[in-house]
Amino acid sequence: MKKLHHDGAKEPLVPGAKTDFLFLHQALFLHMAETFGVVEVLYDEHGDWKDCILREANPAFERVTGLSRDQFIDRSVREFMQGTPDLEAYLNLYVQVDRSGKPAHFDASYPPQNRYFRVSSFPLGAHQVGVLSIDITEQVLAQQKLRELSAQLVRAEEKERARIADILHDDLQQILVAAQYAVSGLETLSPEEHARASRRLTVMLTKAIETSRLVATALRPPALYDLGVGAALFWLAGEMKQQHNLIVDLQVAAAAEPASLDARIFIFQAVRELILNVIKHAGVSIVHVRMALEAHDLILIEVCDEGAGFADSGKQPLGFGLFSIRERVGLLGGRLDIRSTVGKGTCVSLTLPKK
Repeated sequence: MKKLHHDGAKEPLVPGAKTDFLFLHQALFLHMAETFGVVEVLYDEHGDWKDCILREANPAFERVTGLSRDQFIDRSVREFMQGTPDLEAYLNLYVQVDRSGKPAHFDASYPPQNRYFRVSSFPLGAHQVGVLSIDITEQVLAQQKLRELSAQLVRAEEKERARIADILHDDLQQILVAAQYAVSGLETLSPEEHARASRRLTVMLTKAIETSRLVATALRPPALYDLGVGAALFWLAGEMKQQHNLIVDLQVAAAAEPASLDARIFIFQAVRELILNVIKHAGVSIVHVRMALEAHDLILIEVCDEGAGFADSGKQPLGFGLFSIRERVGLLGGRLDIRSTVGKGTCVSLTLPKK
């Protein structure tokens, strides 16, 4: 097989081929973004496969592998691709393609560059196999993120179910059991004792109703669906003060109310998650929350504190809460940004389209 020249020299690869047609294919070989190589399968005197040699590869192969031509041309694939998972399985597929004359397709990874490829191999004759690799790294990483997010969402849902079960068992169920016990003895009481027991039952049932209302409201705040995210955030601020003694300094612009229900639900849940993060990590008694409408019809949500903060190197792995928020705001066409300084606090901002 004659070599393709990387300097653009025009040497026909196939004797008698039309020059223009050949030059077109040579230009494609040299400038295509996908990697392409020609592997020769070597056999011993008994016809048993013994090695695979890379005879030619395009410039894209150099860019992707980070190797120079003298490191892979006319060298064993085992030599310069050592450490690649399932390498022997891939080489066996090349042998299968050569022997059967039928193409094969598979997905492969290249750990040195942390990249993934969809590979198509096909027979060229003379024990040579063409190998075309399309970079699918972004697709694979996106699928991995989705799987990770799905698994974490399942864990979060289970955690929320456990929290609700605890409320029902520790509060509501105990109240109802006590009420049932009190009711069972009413018939034996004197009128005066009966009146006192009735008052206690009224208190118990009132508390049971209040507990069930709190659970229902936490799961689906009526203000969010009836009045919008602004009203729901003010309700949330009241709940945070009552339950955690945290002051929420809230500024909401009416013009920033998102158009879609999905966006309203996301903003409410994201702000609640960010405030809970402040409670857990910041060590402050006040958090500042702002929702405003910026240029280009973008909604800006900021949740800032003046607490512990952290070293903002941009390399810290996100916890589930922030990871989930980042992925969900991305699906809505927005983004998440974090600014933090040790000892000075943290500010998390979300931007997303209003419509």
